[in-house]
Amino acid sequence: MRESALREVADNVEEDAIAAAPQGQFCSIQERVLVCISTYPNSMQLLRRGVRLPGYMNAPLYVLFVASPDRFLTKESGLNKV
Repeated sequence: MRESALREVADNVEEDAIAAAPQGQFCSIQERVLVCISTYPNSMQLLRRGVRLPGYMNAPLYVLFVASPDRFLTKESGLNKV
């Protein structure tokens, strides 16, 4: 359900961008994947999943690290599994 809602919003944004482009100009819209990670242990799992998506979608991958000084990964948390 969430995926189809996101797809609908993306389609609407794309249609609006194409309609707003001046006549004769090309509107370049492309899928992108953004994975936000932090020092939380589940970030490694998110990153692994996120790395697979761009291949399916033929899209670039962007990874954003959100610093949280009160939490740090340890080797036991999965840092060495990447």
